[in-house]
Formats: sequence, C-alpha cells, structure tokens
Amino acid sequence: MSKFAGVCSLALAADDAVTVVKGAAVSAVIKALDTLTIAIRKTIDAGLKTVKEAMKINANNTSCN
Repeated sequence: MSKFAGVCSLALAADDAVTVVKGAAVSAVIKALDTLTIAIRKTIDAGLKTVKEAMKINANNTSCN
C-alpha cells in the first residue's frame, strides 16, 4: 500500500461529500420551484375566476344600460 493511499481515500471522500451536497442543493431548489409553481397556478386560477365572474353577461338582456 502506498503512503499516499490515505490521502487519496480522503480526497475521494471529499469528492463524494461534494456530490451529496450538490445533490441536496439541487433537490431543495427543485422543491422550492415546484412550490412556487403551485402557488402561481393557484393565484392565476383565482384571478381568472374573478374575471369570469365579472364578465358574466345575461344573454337575454338586450338593453344598452
């Protein structure tokens, strides 16, 4: 066994740790974006419902008032 084997294994462990941290960060960002997407969709849906209610027109009403 080489005298550098311990150093190499530490370097590999550090690389593995970096990979794990990057994966966790990516996962957190994806979850945050998914949450924001859902919130935006709900807000848009609520706004569209309000517009739909405001635009209700009685088709039988022929007056211009």
